[in-house]
Amino acid sequence: MGLLSSLFGKKAAEELGSLVKNMTEGLNLSGENKPSAAEAAPAQSTAPVSSAPEQADGPSGFSWGPVMPDEPNQYNFSGTFEQYFTKIFQEHFSAYALEMERSDNGKKLLYTFRSGVSTALIVEILPKSTSVYKVRQECQAKGIPYLRFYHDYDGWWNTEAYVIQRVSKALGL
Repeated sequence: MGLLSSLFGKKAAEELGSLVKNMTEGLNLSGENKPSAAEAAPAQSTAPVSSAPEQADGPSGFSWGPVMPDEPNQYNFSGTFEQYFTKIFQEHFSAYALEMERSDNGKKLLYTFRSGVSTALIVEILPKSTSVYKVRQECQAKGIPYLRFYHDYDGWWNTEAYVIQRVSKALGL
C-alpha cells in the first residue's frame, strides 16, 4: 500500500485496497470453476429496458452452479417450466392481472403483468438458442419494463427465490 499511498494519497489507497479485497473474496482458490456474478447472468433484466449490461448485486450462487440446490427450483418442481413460472407469478404477484401467450410450439412464453389497464412488466421465458431482441426492443420502445428467463440453460436453476427477487425488482416492489 505504500506505493499506492504515495501515488494516490492514503484515503484513495485504502478505498482501492478495500475494492480489491471485495473483488477477491468471491474468488475460489480451490480450483473449482465457480462463475462470477457477471458470468452467471444469462437471464437478463431491465426495468425499464436499457442497452447497458445488467450488473448483478453480488454472487448469484443461490440459482447458479453445477449442483442442483435443495430449495424449490424449476428442475425439482413436479410440473413443466410453464406450470412452475405460472405458479410463482400467481402466488407471489396476485395483485397483478396475468396474461400468458405461448409461441414456438410452447417453447417460448410471454407473460404480461397488468396493473389496471397499464402494462407493468413483460416477462419472457425462452430457450437459450432463441433471439432475444424483438420483444425486448418492443418493450424498450414503449417504455415497458422487460425481464427474461431461460428455461433450458445448463446450471441455471431458476430457484423460486431468484425468480421472485428479479420480478419484484422489475416491478419496483
